[in-house]
Amino acid sequence: KYPTWPDMNVTGAWALGYTGSDVTVAIIGDGIDTNHEDLLENYESSLSLDLDPNSNEFANKTLGTSMAGVVAARAN
Repeated sequence: KYPTWPDMNVTGAWALGYTGSDVTVAIIGDGIDTNHEDLLENYESSLSLDLDPNSNEFANKTLGTSMAGVVAARAN
């Protein structure tokens, strides 16, 4: 189950013309499902760094993916 996020008024920001274009955000978490359909267009693998290479690559990626989805959200 994904966490509940507070209202960040992104629709209001989009209405003002803010898009996040050319913005890079780092997410440090338990992993990100980089193949998730919501992230495919916004994930830059060349900037990715595995801070725990000894971890199980099949570990739960729910939180990291959820955070990345909030960051990568697009209008409409």
